[in-house]
Amino acid sequence: MFYVPFQFSTPLLPISMFKQVYNVTKFLEDHPDGDEVLLSATGKDATDDFEDVGHSSSARAMLDEFYVGDIDTSTVPTKTKYTPPKQPHYEQAKTSEFAVKLLQFLVPLLIWDWTSASTSIPNHQLKH
Repeated sequence: MFYVPFQFSTPLLPISMFKQVYNVTKFLEDHPDGDEVLLSATGKDATDDFEDVGHSSSARAMLDEFYVGDIDTSTVPTKTKYTPPKQPHYEQAKTSEFAVKLLQFLVPLLIWDWTSASTSIPNHQLKH
C-alpha cells in the first residue's frame, strides 16, 4: 500500500507504476480487459502487471492523461525479509523411545490375541 499525499474532490482509483501515481477512475469502463484488471492493481505497485501484459505504445501514451504525480520513495517502507517461525527441535531419541514403548505394549497383545484365537478353534477345524 502507498500513501498519496494529495487531496482530491473527485473519487480516486490510484494505481502506482514506474514510481508514479495514475488516477484511472475514468478509464474503468473503457479498459479492454474490464474494470477488474484495474481494480486488482490498486493500492500496490502495478509496474510488473503493466509490463507483463505488453501494452502497446498507444496504451503507454494514454498514461499521461491519467498522471497524478510522483511517489516520494522515502515514504515507502522497505521490504523486510521473511523469517519463518522457529520450529520445535525434532529429537530422534525420544521418537525411537516412544516406538519401543509402543511395541512393548502391542506385541504381547498381538501374541495374546493370536494364541487365544487359535485355542478357541476346535481341533477338527484346524488345517494341518
